[in-house]
Order: sequence, then C-alpha cells, then structure tokens
Amino acid sequence: MTYAHVPIEHIKDPSLKRVFTHASALLADTYSMLGVRPRARSQAGQCNFAIGLVLACIVDGLATEIWPVEPADDQLERMTILLDKHLRWGKKVDGWVTKTEAAQVLYHEVRNPLVHNLGADTRWRGRRRGFAEATLIPETRDQKIPSPDELERVTTWPSNSPVIWTKEKTAAGLARFAVSVPALYWHVKKLTSDLASDSALLAQSLQRRTRRRVM
Repeated sequence: MTYAHVPIEHIKDPSLKRVFTHASALLADTYSMLGVRPRARSQAGQCNFAIGLVLACIVDGLATEIWPVEPADDQLERMTILLDKHLRWGKKVDGWVTKTEAAQVLYHEVRNPLVHNLGADTRWRGRRRGFAEATLIPETRDQKIPSPDELERVTTWPSNSPVIWTKEKTAAGLARFAVSVPALYWHVKKLTSDLASDSALLAQSLQRRTRRRVM
C-alpha cells in the first residue's frame, strides 16, 4: 500500500483546492518520514520533532484558511475551535487529554519550538504545574510502532490509544505530556479529509473569505 492523497477533485474553488493540495503534500512528506529508521549507533533521530511540527502547522493552516478563519489575530483560539468542532477524539477514561489541552500542547509545545527561536520562549502559563516540556514519541501508548502503510489502512482509531496523554513523574524526571506521532498523523489526515469532503463547510469558508476580502 502507498500514501493515499486527500481527495480534492470535487473542490472547484482554486484557493480552497490549493489549501488542500498543500496539506495533502505535507501529509505525504510525513508519511515518508514515519518510515525512517536510523541505522544503529548513527545517533540520528526518528523525525519525531519534524513530523510533529509539520502536522501542527497543517492544523494551524486549516484553522486559518478553512475553519474558523476568525479570530484573525489569535492562532491558538482558531486551532482550539477547529479541533473542538471537527477532530475525532477519545475519552478521558481511556487516557485522552481534552481537546482544549491538546490544542495548547500542539500550539505551544509542538508548533512553537521551531517557529519561536528553537523553543527559547515556549514556556507557557497553561502548562500543568510540575510538568516538563512535552515529548514526541514514535510509538503509540502501548509501545507499538505502526508502519506508514499500516496507518493508511486504519479506518477507525482505537479508543485506548490516545494521541496525547500524561506520563506521570518518575524517579528519572518530571511528569510531561506524551504525543504519539503515528496517532497524531492519523488524526490530522482524518481531519483534513473530513474538512475537504464537507461541502457545506467549504461553502461557508468561501463566504467568510469573500466577506474578509470585501472588508
């Protein structure tokens, strides 16, 4: 199996189609990076941080260009609204953090470290007391590392495998949020596909974009 691009042939407006063309191309890049396995003793990374950054920026871009567009000056609020309205998500009982906290983690701890001076100013007030910065990991919470092709075949994400969960404090260090890169990839691609296939939402987005140009 190979990467399946997000279907966009039905989208007629060139500006909307361009957004999803770029999103699908970036998802294809992350699909490739998910298959990277560094050679033993190479000290190379597994692309976790690069994948996380790309996926967080896709969410940011969709929140800006597709939904909700406003407020124009608050990227975090846009991302929070988008995830709350459209992201498929699990329950607290299965270890999932809330969508609001997930948006904060993606914005402050995944997106911002490269956008803002390599993380020099990413210590945010909303981080839980006693928590260290989030960690991006190549496996799911049950320590499985699905291949890119396995992720492409998943139709329904398992409820017991959260995208972001809390790792409790241990003797080795502070508690922190753990972000599963494979789970995040699946959910961001699903979000992108859901938005691209929602004709009513795309029509609303065009109306908002038209009003914004007129103002």
